[in-house]
Amino acid sequence: MLRVGDTLLVYTMADTAERDEGTEVLGSSLPMQTVVRSIDAVAARKHSVVVTGETGTGKEVVARLIHERSGRTGAFVGINCSTFSEPLLASDLFGHVRGAFTGAVSDHPGLFRAAHGGTLLLDEIAEMPLPLQATLLRVLETREVRPVGGTKDIKVDVRVIATTPVELMSLVQQGRFRADLYSRLAQWTIRVPPLRDRREDIPKVVAQLLPRLDGAGRDLTANLAEALLTHEWPLNVRGLLNMLSIAVVSTGDQGPLALTSDVEQSLLSTRSIAPPSSAPAPVPATLDKDELEGLMALFQGKVAAGARHLGITRPRLYRMLWAHGIDPADFRASRSAQSSQS
Repeated sequence: MLRVGDTLLVYTMADTAERDEGTEVLGSSLPMQTVVRSIDAVAARKHSVVVTGETGTGKEVVARLIHERSGRTGAFVGINCSTFSEPLLASDLFGHVRGAFTGAVSDHPGLFRAAHGGTLLLDEIAEMPLPLQATLLRVLETREVRPVGGTKDIKVDVRVIATTPVELMSLVQQGRFRADLYSRLAQWTIRVPPLRDRREDIPKVVAQLLPRLDGAGRDLTANLAEALLTHEWPLNVRGLLNMLSIAVVSTGDQGPLALTSDVEQSLLSTRSIAPPSSAPAPVPATLDKDELEGLMALFQGKVAAGARHLGITRPRLYRMLWAHGIDPADFRASRSAQSSQS
């Protein structure tokens, strides 16, 4: 990324591939084009699919796109496996008959039957209790479901997609997920990359999110655009939505969305939850006043040396210093005074 005044030039890998609807929905970066090709490869098949990725990367969007391209005429039905106790989850998935337990005043078909001819999304599949995993495996193998309290099996035609923020194989090795269920579910795996690995998609994602925040058509100042493009986004698209919401409210109804103090504070607060990485730490979108003063003290007011240390341009560091009213010359003067006194 190169900034010239209020203009940002973002350079990405050259690409001549044709765009399609999935690329427009998910993004046009090379990592997301790989995801779209993977969706196309499996959509029309009967294979069960596991979609992995960090929180907020758009795993459900991928699952819905698989369903839309599958040609299946039934409904797309989803359930979060982490929000129910084992008995309630079993009832919701497989249904129950009247009188099966206290409160079962009528028959309930369950989500497998509701998704007959369509797709069932099992979100947060890693949170499913082990005893229920065995029941799910049986349903996937036999294509039959038996309601809780029932005695008869019912045929179902359901395509299952499971999503998880963790690699299921690691849970298998820990004994927290059944190996046979993993093999049955992961007939095809799609890994959705984090937002920080596809930063060139951020402008398009911003344009898609703003209408949800009453900000359709709003421009961004160069400062805000730069901050969004360089942030690590530990919560991915969900975090970006939150940040845009703050920008819309704190900027007001007039002019482009700006890098207000509220946005800066939110960006700083989310830095602490960024996932660990063996790679060199990226430069934060902003530094607070204490951090900048410490940097200037360390390099005796030499902005070029401080910029090299951070891995950013000197003009960018100057803008950060000016924003907090910090004059590098003050740190050079204090160093000179200390030297003369000694």
